[in-house]
Formats: sequence, C-alpha cells, structure tokens
Amino acid sequence: MAEENLVDPPLEIIPLKDGEEVIMDEWASGHYVENWTLTFQAHLANLN
Repeated sequence: MAEENLVDPPLEIIPLKDGEEVIMDEWASGHYVENWTLTFQAHLANLN
C-alpha cells in the first residue's frame, strides 16, 4: 500500500454482504501475518 492505495492490482475481489466491511487491511501483510498467527495459536491453545 502507498498513501492508502493498493500498489498492485488485487489478487481477488470479494463482494461484501450487507453490513460487512473491511477493517485493518494492512494486518494481512508483512510482519502482521506472523504476529496474528501466533496470537491466534496461543488463544486456541488456551481454549483447550
């Protein structure tokens, strides 16, 4: 992303249902992916 715009064309366009919205798209790239993966894995481990 550059200045809140995608640098490359999207790989996929997913239509949203009524009431749905995209939030924090930058969390789906870069170092955030590993951080969220580890966070969810820890959360799931605590559920068991």
